[in-house]
Parts: sequence; structure tokens; C-alpha cells
Amino acid sequence: MTREEKMMLAIDSALTAKREKLTHWEITFLNGLRSAYTKSKSLSVKQKTVATPILKRLGLLSL
Repeated sequence: MTREEKMMLAIDSALTAKREKLTHWEITFLNGLRSAYTKSKSLSVKQKTVATPILKRLGLLSL
């Protein structure tokens, strides 16, 4: 499993199990990442850079 695949699993978990701990902006941003990844199967460095602290705060990512 690649790092991006792990990140996508973490994003899915954040949007389902930990949604109440996310701000409106974070929910919108993570939904956008999920859509972008579904279309292109990749994320930009900037997208990963912004998503990483959100997912770490929720305890879903340890990259």
C-alpha cells in the first residue's frame, strides 16, 4: 500500500468516524481530496502537506 493510499484511508476515516472533530473547511477540503484522488489517483505535494497535520491531529496518520 502506497503512502497516498494510506492517506486516503485516513481521509475516509476522518470523514466518517471523526467527522465531528473537523471544521467545516476541513470537511470540504478532505472531500475535495477524495474526489481529486478518485479522478487522478494522485495528490499534489501541497494537498498532502495541508492534509497531513489534520490527519495527525485526529490520530489517523503517522507518516
